[in-house]
Amino acid sequence: MAVGVKNPVSEMAIERLHADVLPPLEVPLRYPFPVPEEVASIDSVADLPQNLKNLMRRLNISENIWAFATGLIPDGHLPEFEQRRLSRLRQPGLEIAPLADVIETHPRAKELAFSYWPQNDWGSFHKKHWENGAFVRVPGGVRLADQPVCTYCLLEKMISPTPHSLILFEKDSSGSIILGSTSPKVIRAPFYLPGVEIFLQENARGTVVLLHSFPPYLESRPIVRAKVGKNARLNLMIVTLFPGKSLGRDIEVIVEGEKGEALIQMSSCSKDRNFSANQVSVILDAPKTRADIRARGLSAEQGRQISYVSIDARENAVKSEGHLEAVGLLQSDQASYEVIPGLISRVDDVFLDHEAFIGRILEEAVFYLKTRGLSEKQAMFLLIRGHLEPIVERLPETLRWETLKIAEMIVNGEAREW
Repeated sequence: MAVGVKNPVSEMAIERLHADVLPPLEVPLRYPFPVPEEVASIDSVADLPQNLKNLMRRLNISENIWAFATGLIPDGHLPEFEQRRLSRLRQPGLEIAPLADVIETHPRAKELAFSYWPQNDWGSFHKKHWENGAFVRVPGGVRLADQPVCTYCLLEKMISPTPHSLILFEKDSSGSIILGSTSPKVIRAPFYLPGVEIFLQENARGTVVLLHSFPPYLESRPIVRAKVGKNARLNLMIVTLFPGKSLGRDIEVIVEGEKGEALIQMSSCSKDRNFSANQVSVILDAPKTRADIRARGLSAEQGRQISYVSIDARENAVKSEGHLEAVGLLQSDQASYEVIPGLISRVDDVFLDHEAFIGRILEEAVFYLKTRGLSEKQAMFLLIRGHLEPIVERLPETLRWETLKIAEMIVNGEAREW
């Protein structure tokens, strides 16, 4: 264990992530951004491209909720299905509201919003231009039902992707929150910078699932920041189905309370010259804390993925533990998957370890399954499903099925984005 060693991953990752690693953003420097030609004429479900309609049919997404799955605003009313869903959201004690409405009046929202936010160019840009955000609060002592809460659609007044979400689990509370959906969104800009802030107070248990599914013209730079309090546990699950033109994620979690835990699980797919990059860091800053980062990725065709992943044990993190695991699977000779791990300890009494594996699908395994009666595509998908299963098996049943279905379509060359 190295004591007092500077963290090259934390120090340099963001700079490289936003410089030479990610392709240059092909967007104007003015705000607001213009509407891309691909979505300029989309005003209703009837205007959706046929390829997107076909994708949602293959995912068994009912036509009566296509407007919500793609981020379109329905014409003047909410379908009965959405009314029932919103009714279920209003569980006793649970608070879901537009962030702009509460940030000046709610004491906790005002105190926490952007309190732990990056000071780089992307963070400053997002803080200046965000709007229509979501505020989700699980009050102290409230334990939500097992059914996750989805805030992709926020009440009647804003049926659209939420560009900024502030999630607060108060003392002794627990629950699951899902942000996003499996269908690519109709986002009327070539550039999208969503932000998520998560705070867990003492003894809280929170699961947050982030679904990233972007159309092919979009370049996105999501930012996630989280703080974990004493004896609290955060389970952050990030599933990337369609990364868009380029995707650069900036994720940082600080465990600041004794016996706090942070589990980050990531599953991602890239194909057809898509590029995705991740900077993931967990900072342990209290005694007896724990960090566990697990990443599984699939790169097909000419897809590229790169991840900077680190666990940083600070001076206060005595008797803490951290584990880092990254596994990448390549489906072609043109695909790439790169992982740069970092384990940093500034105190002696900690245990940190990591493991990584990157490789192609073994031809021997495919041949063996073909001798058992499977086609080559079926054999490939069975192996890829086994690769992704440790992450996606923890998703709710419907999301798990849709995620695996999209992976199957990518393997079979059927996932044609619009």
